[in-house]
Amino acid sequence: MNAAGHSESDLTPIPESFSYEQSFLNFHLTAADRLPFPKNPLNLFSNMTMHFRCSAAGFRGMLVVRTSDSEKLLQFLRFKGLLAEVPDLSSLIHNEGPLQMVARLGLLSERAALEFLSKEFRIPCADLDHLPFNLSKSVPPFQKMVDPHLCWDHRIVPLVQKPEYIGVACANPFSREALRTIEFALCTPIREVLAEERQILRVLGEYLPL
Repeated sequence: MNAAGHSESDLTPIPESFSYEQSFLNFHLTAADRLPFPKNPLNLFSNMTMHFRCSAAGFRGMLVVRTSDSEKLLQFLRFKGLLAEVPDLSSLIHNEGPLQMVARLGLLSERAALEFLSKEFRIPCADLDHLPFNLSKSVPPFQKMVDPHLCWDHRIVPLVQKPEYIGVACANPFSREALRTIEFALCTPIREVLAEERQILRVLGEYLPL
């Protein structure tokens, strides 16, 4: 276990070089400066905690950057090479999420992004337009159990009650806090599937309106 609280088996070196830009940050880490990073990218980008050593300045430390779930998702897609750059979130239009935005800008299709995220995090994808159960019967019971504003803000919709869990669709696997909040409200373990934002918004509009 190292000072950051990670065991050696949970750590992996970062790439030979890594750049990160934020409104007030712009720095570059090289192989000489790198420290081990958690293997699970959800852990890395969810906390946006970067352990670094600056050889020139003669110090090492930890930088914690707090970002929105949308920023985490876009930074991850850039980190993995699916986006050449992270678009400004001010480009979002009404009721549009980050994947819809990059698709509208012609940077990456929503389907391609979801298929990549599904493989990366081992979360299955679902087509909400073709499900083996009736949403008009399965979703309305959740109206009194979850905050619809939370669902709309994070593009999350509970789909169906099963004996041991509740199936939930989301468009952003980095919405961990929102998913935990919904799981707590439902008092039942949840299982995620990834779905297109437009499909989630359609289901929310029909069965969990604001």
